[in-house]
Formats: sequence, C-alpha cells, structure tokens
Amino acid sequence: MFHCKQHNLTKKDKDMKDVYDVNHSSVYEELKENGWKKRQIKSICTRAQTLIHNDAYHTDLVIGWDDESLKVDDSKAKDGTSLRLQNFLLRKNNHLKENGGEFDWVYKTSVDVGYHKVLEEIERSGYKKKGLVQFYFKNTEHEQQYQTNTVPGSPNRHGVEFGAVRWGKWQTKFLNGFEITTQYLPTTRNLAKTDGWYDEVKEEKKELAALTDNQFEETS
Repeated sequence: MFHCKQHNLTKKDKDMKDVYDVNHSSVYEELKENGWKKRQIKSICTRAQTLIHNDAYHTDLVIGWDDESLKVDDSKAKDGTSLRLQNFLLRKNNHLKENGGEFDWVYKTSVDVGYHKVLEEIERSGYKKKGLVQFYFKNTEHEQQYQTNTVPGSPNRHGVEFGAVRWGKWQTKFLNGFEITTQYLPTTRNLAKTDGWYDEVKEEKKELAALTDNQFEETS
C-alpha cells in the first residue's frame, strides 16, 4: 500500500469511498521488479485489499471460510467452539441425502482453487450426480471481480478467462453429466449474521458432525 500512497493511486469502492488501488498495473510492476513471482503478487494484492476493506469497514469485517478460519472464528458456542463452525458442519450434514437432504456430496472451496478439485470430489463420491459447490471469496473486491468477470489478468496470454464465466464453461463443457448447484458463501460478518451463520445451534451436540480429517480438506 506504500506504493499506492506514494503515487496517490486510488479508486472508488462499491460505496463510492476513495480507497487505494492495489491492483493498479504499476503495483504489479514494482513487485515484479523486486523479485516477486506472479502467484505471490496476486496473494499480496489480495491480502492488501482485505486489509483495506477491514480498515474502511471495521464494523463489518471480511471473514474467511477456509478450514482454519472456521476453527478459530471468535463466535463462541457454550462449549467454547466456533458457532460458525458448528453451523457449517450442521448445514453440510443436512444438505446430504443420507440425512434427508437433496445432495450426494457437498464441497467447499475458494474460487481461486482450480475447478479440477471439484472433479476430484466427484471421484471421491463415486461419481454421484447431484452435488453442492460452496464457493468463498477472500474479500469484497475479490467477489466483485469474480462476479463481474473483471479479474486482473483475464484473459491470460493463452486466452483463458477467469471469473464466473469460467465456472459456467466448466459446468457445460466438463461437468455437464452432473447436476451441480452453486452457493456463494457470505464474504463479510454482517452478511453471514443475516444468513444465520452466527445463530446459536439448537441441536444437541451429539447430532453435530465431529470435526475429522475426512470432513475438512484445506482448499484455500
């Protein structure tokens, strides 16, 4: 962000606030000149964008949906565990056909993870047809870029597009034999509260899924 401050690189966010433009091409160029790799630069800029959001909207912070973020979420249930984690596990179980739900499998992942991971989940399920893919974002800027197909660097030099349009192509070209529903998890705490992710879990603890290695796979 020092580069943005030094060169007065700002833009308007979704609420028309002036914020630093960490995705400006000159930011990428300076990081590249200092020896950072393309993938590292993307992570640096995404992290910077999250910090910018949390500074501007400190009453509505970005929340993570990777496994570690769920485990350490500061919303505590009576037994000391994360309410959001308990709700996630409960909802996941309730989505499954074996528990009266409508899906054969449920898979949570960052939109930045290759979609081939969805294929791997289908393979693990025994190629069952009906699944729910839960995507999450690193911050609100990340979400907006994905949903509006304005991801920096898209299309790449090979003509590959990134964003929601690419997921749509994967569904029609590679996953057309499967019935897949897409759910986008809330990016900020207030949205998650509205969606009930922080509500007190009513079910008995024994009915909640145990947190085991095969329930959680790091996907961020």
